[in-house]
Amino acid sequence: MTAKDKPKVIVILGPTAVGKTALSVKLAQTFGGEIVSADSRQVYKGLDIGSGKVTQSEMGGVPHHLLDVADPQKTYTASDFVRNGTEAIQHILNNGRIPIIVGGTGFYIDALLGTVALTEVAPNEALRAKLETLSVEELNAQLTSLDPQRASSIDAQNSRRLIRAI
Repeated sequence: MTAKDKPKVIVILGPTAVGKTALSVKLAQTFGGEIVSADSRQVYKGLDIGSGKVTQSEMGGVPHHLLDVADPQKTYTASDFVRNGTEAIQHILNNGRIPIIVGGTGFYIDALLGTVALTEVAPNEALRAKLETLSVEELNAQLTSLDPQRASSIDAQNSRRLIRAI
């Protein structure tokens, strides 16, 4: 699929409390859009306060997708988000409306837009336990030997992300 063939979407990315919600609702009301939440915490049912989840009144009558879709007791991955997000975008486009992707989880947005490749790999608890004993320097060295490109684009001080990348 060429860039010309890809559906047009609006993306609003930024940290919590910078006005993404108000802007996205105004755009949706003005241009006939629907909002797809791209927040790794707002997908979970019941995580309303700590996640800054949009309230009913803030929605301004605009349909919102991917809020409260996951059980907090279960794993929800970026692959799950891409699958659900793709379905939501297709639904919005089929209704002749504009998808507006809004959130603060850049990795989810990159994965949804196809700028990051995801692989379906079963969890390896033994490997994870071993990696959790390593320093960030050791994790960086291991990731660099496996995938230098990914190693150069990741937060080198975030052991959780380094382990996930490995």
